[in-house]
Order: sequence, then structure tokens, then C-alpha cells
Amino acid sequence: MEELWKKGYLRVTYMYDGALIAHNEKRPPNEKQMAALKDIALEGEHSKIEWDRGDDLKILWTNQDPLQEVRGSDVEYISPDEVEYDYYDDLNRMERESGIRILRDKEVSILALQNGKVVGALYTTTHPYEFSFDVIVDKAARGQGIGAKLIDFALSEYSQIAADQGTELRVDVVNPWVEKYLLKKGLRVLQKVGGHTIMTKE
Repeated sequence: MEELWKKGYLRVTYMYDGALIAHNEKRPPNEKQMAALKDIALEGEHSKIEWDRGDDLKILWTNQDPLQEVRGSDVEYISPDEVEYDYYDDLNRMERESGIRILRDKEVSILALQNGKVVGALYTTTHPYEFSFDVIVDKAARGQGIGAKLIDFALSEYSQIAADQGTELRVDVVNPWVEKYLLKKGLRVLQKVGGHTIMTKE
């Protein structure tokens, strides 16, 4: 076990109180392992991820507000025109991993960059009477509030368009945490169909 731990292996325990405990006395979960643990926690509706350091437990993540922005985050939000490399491969990978199908009528509005690499994107589309958006975030960058920040940009853009054109907001939500966040932002549920929640704002 000690040799495995030196190589970065984890043993994961599913607790009855909803916690996931990652055991490794030598080192904490790395970036890739944390991304996988968060996916397991979200899919299984676990409340927190803890690291067993041998003598105590350290909380690494909770579901209390997974979209809350992390202080001191080094993420910047810029226009796609300002990015100096071809980032579409990154976006296509993030889209596949997220399981969100972004319709081709949506265009990239804002990109989130961390250490010079695209880790998130806001897609928007405006039809004559309807505004819609999608947000994707790289698995390795989740838990930093990037999704919330991109959603805030989308709602701000919608507010400007609605004031000028009277456009309606219509969003198809598949992530329960995003739904919870949008409810806090004043949106309401129109209908729920097969794991999809259609939301709008008056």
C-alpha cells in the first residue's frame, strides 16, 4: 500500500453520510484525480470529498455552493478574438466530456483562460424573440466558480438585449447545480422533461 501511495494511487471510501474519502497518506489527490472525484460526487449526489492524510481528514470539496467563485482565482475572462492560439480542439473536448450538446447556432461569446489555456466558454445565441446560452468548463478546472462567472456574463448580456428588444430568455438546463444557481438569479422553471429543465426569466 505504501508503494502504491508513493505512486499517487488512491483508495476511495463511500460513507453513509454522503462523503467520499480519498485515502493516501503520502499525497493529496492530483488535479486529474480531483476532477474524477468531483464527477463521482456530482453523479452520486455526494455532499463532500475528504482527504484522509493518515492522522486526520481535510475537506477538499463540498456541494454547498459548487458554483461559488474561489478567492484568488487566476482565471481571466476575455473575448475569443483575444486568444492567441487555436482553442477549438479544447472546446470540442470539453463539450464531449460534459455531455452537453451545443447547437451550432450558438457562438462563443466569452472564454475563460487559466495559465494561458482555455478552460471554459460561454456560448450565446439571439433569435428575434429569444436569447439562449450554454456554458462548459474543463473538468480539471471545475470547482473554481468559472461556470458561475460565465453564467453571470450571459445574464448581463441578456439584460442589455432584453432592454433594447424585449427578447425572452430560454435556457435548457441539465446540471442540478446550475438550476439551483439560476433560481437564485431570479429565473423560474417552465417545465421539466427527461432530465432537462427549461427555465426563463420574466
